[in-house]
Parts: sequence; C-alpha cells; structure tokens
Amino acid sequence: MRPLDVADRKIIALSMVLFLLSLLIEFIAIHLFGGSFAGLCAWDCEWYAGIINGGYHPQSRVHDFAEAANWAFFPLFPLIGGAVSRVFDLPAEMALPITGKVIYFLAIMVFIKFCTTYVPRINPLICGLVLVLNPYAIYAHTGYTEPLYLLLTCLSLIFIYRGQPILAGIFGGALSGVRAVGVVLLFPYTLVNLKRFFIHHEERLNIALGFMLIPLGMTLFMTYLHYTMGDAMAFSHIQRAWDRSLQNPLRVLIDSIGPNRIYMIYQFNLVIATALIIKLLWNRTPELALFSVISILIPLSTGVWSLPRYIWWQAPILLAAAQVLQRRWLAMMMLPLMLAGLLFMYRGWFGGEWFVI
Repeated sequence: MRPLDVADRKIIALSMVLFLLSLLIEFIAIHLFGGSFAGLCAWDCEWYAGIINGGYHPQSRVHDFAEAANWAFFPLFPLIGGAVSRVFDLPAEMALPITGKVIYFLAIMVFIKFCTTYVPRINPLICGLVLVLNPYAIYAHTGYTEPLYLLLTCLSLIFIYRGQPILAGIFGGALSGVRAVGVVLLFPYTLVNLKRFFIHHEERLNIALGFMLIPLGMTLFMTYLHYTMGDAMAFSHIQRAWDRSLQNPLRVLIDSIGPNRIYMIYQFNLVIATALIIKLLWNRTPELALFSVISILIPLSTGVWSLPRYIWWQAPILLAAAQVLQRRWLAMMMLPLMLAGLLFMYRGWFGGEWFVI
C-alpha cells in the first residue's frame, strides 16, 4: 500500500471539515424544527430496521395500496447496520443513522477523489460543498442507503477509469447489493472496456471477470428470494404496494404534468439533471453520462415520486454540478440557496411531510 501523498491528506482533512459542517447543519435543524436524533430514522429507515430486527418477511402484509413486504429493500445496508447494532448494542433505529453518517464521511472523501480523478483541475472544496449542501443531503443522516450507494458508485467508477476491472467489479457487485439500479454500472464498464477487451488480449480474463462481478449482489439477493419466497423478482413485484410499476418513462413524465407543485419541483430537477448530463457528454465522459441517464430512467419509469433523491445522489450529476459552480459568483449565489433547500427538507422531515420520502 502506497503512503498517502499531500493531495490525499488534503482531501481527508477537507472531508472531515465538510462532514463536521453537515453535522452542524443537522444540529441546527433539529433545534430549529423541534426534531430529535431519534426522529431521523423514519420512512425507509424503519423498513431497514425491521429487516435487522426480524429479517425479511415470510409473506406480504397489508399496506396503503396493496400487500407489502420488505423484499423491496436490498440487504447490504441492513447487514452493515445490523453489525453495528450488535457490536455496540444499539437499537437498529439508532444504529442505522450512525452507520449512514460514518459511511457518509467516507463517501465525501471518495467523491472528492472521484471528482479530481475525472477533472484534475476541479476545486475540491466546491465538489464537497455540492455534496454536503444540496437539499437532498438530508438522506446522509436518516438511515437511508444513499451514502453507501454514492461511496460504492464512486469507487467503481474510479477503478473503471484507472483500468482496474477486478476492483471495479468488486465494488460494482457490492453496489448491486444496495440497490437494483447498481447493475447499471455494467453500461459504463462495458463502454470503457469494450475496445480494451479486443485489443489487449492479456486483459480479457480480468475484464470478463469484472463484468460478471457487477451483478453479483443482486444475483445473490434474487437467489435468496427464489428459495425463500418462490419469486426471484419479488423485490420488483412488491413495488405495487407503493403504487409503483414499470411504465414508459416518457408517459410517466407527461402524466405528471399538472398543477401539483411538488411534481413541478420534480420536473424542474429533471430538467437540471438533463442539462448536467449534456455537460458530461460535452466533457467527453460518455460513460458517466450513460450511467446517469439509465440510473434516472429506471426510477422515472415507476413514477416521479422521490425522483430528486435518485438524481442528486448520482456521482456524475454532482460532478457536473460542481464543474458549473467553479465560477465563483455562481457558487456564491447557489450554495446559500442549496443550504436553504436543505433546511427546508429537514423541516419537512421532522414535520412528517410526504414529499421527503
């Protein structure tokens, strides 16, 4: 293992400062809006806590729209949270937000490294602030999978860029054990390695193995569901309980157009994301653009609800946003607005508003 160079030490120090800033914002939000640390674990966090406490449901049960079960939630995050719960003798509802925070600190470091890998001249501080201050950074502290998703995405994309297919595949395989959309890494992996596969014969085995490793997490979960529930796709089929089913994403978007202000905000976020994806293409990083397009289209095909959460934890989208904010005047204007949006999300979270799910 090589010793840390000066740049890496600076990234670690910067990440610690940014992480402490995120904790300070959380502390202020808790006191401003009458929240509590215990109140952070809600919505999806409660489902993950249920997995830690009682495992996956043997059968579905009554929910808002249809029969529900926790099969929709992939296992890697509750496995890690459950280990923290047992080792430190903590309730699952407390262990999950703590686990998310620790992973978030690591994710900040690796995200900044991801940014400087793809854009060496980028300002690391702006990269970190885009991550920490964006309104959907709230999910870093609420026992959700977002920090783990970002961490593993960045690691896999870094190793894809460096031409290290085995490591890219290992972290990609872990990612597909966090969310189904993790298998989308197959697309940038293939785009980058396809030419190398046919030219560099000595690398073929490693490239093929890395490719097969990426869907490993999902494959293991599907195997478990097949032998215990009799349905390998139970994680997808159970989405009907949340009124979600696969549709034409364009039709979903058209059907969402109307007077609903929340949906208008979601659509506005999608417009911004589209512009940032175009910037990724302009920067000649088609693998990052492809990853983001598919990672957004998949959740969009099931509905616009929660769409911004799926946009603003995409590492390439955040990288493109950081590039835009390299202009100092624009950063000085946008970062305070982002912070205000983050506090608004905290207010909605502690107030039990549905738009924060």
